[in-house]
Amino acid sequence: MNTFAANWVTVTTAAGNVFHVNTEIFNPHWICLIGFGTWQTLLTKNTPMERIVCNFRNRSIEMYNVNCKRWLHNAIAMVFFIGFIFSMSCALPACSQEIRMEGDVPNSTFPPIKRVVYDTAMVAVYYEMKYKQDSTIDNYTTAQTVLLWGEKYRLFADYYSILKDSLIDDAAAKNKSAFAVFGEGQALTNHIKYKQRVLTNNSTGLCKVRYEVAMNRYEYEETQPAIKWTLQHQDSTLNGIACSKASCRYRGRNYEAWYAKDVALPLGPYRFGGLPGLIMQLYDTHRQFVFTLNALDTNPKVNNLVYLAVVDNLESGPRNKIMDTVDKGLRHEFNLLLAYPAGLKGSLPDLTNSSDESPYNPIELE
Repeated sequence: MNTFAANWVTVTTAAGNVFHVNTEIFNPHWICLIGFGTWQTLLTKNTPMERIVCNFRNRSIEMYNVNCKRWLHNAIAMVFFIGFIFSMSCALPACSQEIRMEGDVPNSTFPPIKRVVYDTAMVAVYYEMKYKQDSTIDNYTTAQTVLLWGEKYRLFADYYSILKDSLIDDAAAKNKSAFAVFGEGQALTNHIKYKQRVLTNNSTGLCKVRYEVAMNRYEYEETQPAIKWTLQHQDSTLNGIACSKASCRYRGRNYEAWYAKDVALPLGPYRFGGLPGLIMQLYDTHRQFVFTLNALDTNPKVNNLVYLAVVDNLESGPRNKIMDTVDKGLRHEFNLLLAYPAGLKGSLPDLTNSSDESPYNPIELE
């Protein structure tokens, strides 16, 4: 695409995928394109593979040098990826020792991901998402998200969650044991920071919005609200690309967007779009949510399915009920994981007197 400036590089993978990558945002020392059969991933070269650490809401969950006082933390980290395969009793040590995979281990394998496939993406647009979990402090969490745009449907999700599903499918196809892929799976799990998926019908605007809270899924359906953009008479250059400015108000927040007229795709992050060009950057005026385009694949050949997984622990309902449940669940997610490490079946318990509430700053305030 000749509209991309010198600081954008084109990367062609062995599988034939073409990525347009902004080297100022995706540092070359950070990028590592790795092929695993039918799937690819972006991983840091410094991803700790010997020492598995899961950072959950500023808590460190370690996977070795475990003592008996931290065995529940290990249970949570294990359950995140293979808890539905192995029982708690056989996966965790009873006293202080280093976890070693010696001798015979259970040869449990992953079943492939059950999914409903709605479409195949023609374009994959990657956005770095920076957001404040706590609106009162200047501290951002960074997620790598992707918009998969097909002819009939589009999906916005965390890129690493899609890679993790792909890893499980690859392990199932090759009959690999859960232990054989645990390290890779846990590394991907540690990178998943955006636990929401939005599936949209391009024709009708009907959306399925799904959240993951404490190993459970919550979903509601609604028609995408119309976004009334105001085109501003203001131009700028963003990462070497000529952009124009637009603004809107969406569900309690005011947003500004910079879009590229030369990239004729009416797409954007999350539930935003409909501008006369690809949204390169979007943020609310308080900068609590910032989306910046960092790669564009105009012909994705792997990880290109627009889908939702079929899950057992899915609770559906009207938007106001689901959003209230998600709000309560995310504020007390760590306690819920301790109390229900295999996932909670049914409605949330009464959390009125629950201690250790975590901050939660939803992108939609209304």
